[in-house]
Amino acid sequence: MDLIFYFVVGIVILTVLSFVLKLSFRLIVKLLMNAVVGGIIILLINFFGGSIGISIDLNIFSALIVGIFGILGVIILLIVG
Repeated sequence: MDLIFYFVVGIVILTVLSFVLKLSFRLIVKLLMNAVVGGIIILLINFFGGSIGISIDLNIFSALIVGIFGILGVIILLIVG
């Protein structure tokens, strides 16, 4: 439940910031796609990696990193964590 909440909050914040800062539509779509793909990868890592001790804590910080960097952000979180 927390996972869905964090992603919804992240998407809402990104949408509000994009309107306030007048970001281009292309950048907004890229950030949203990074967030969705990264979130799915984090879910898969936590689901399948749990049996071998690999997991990524999902919080605002990790959601922000994955939203900005996408798959690279997931790799960074795996290395740091």
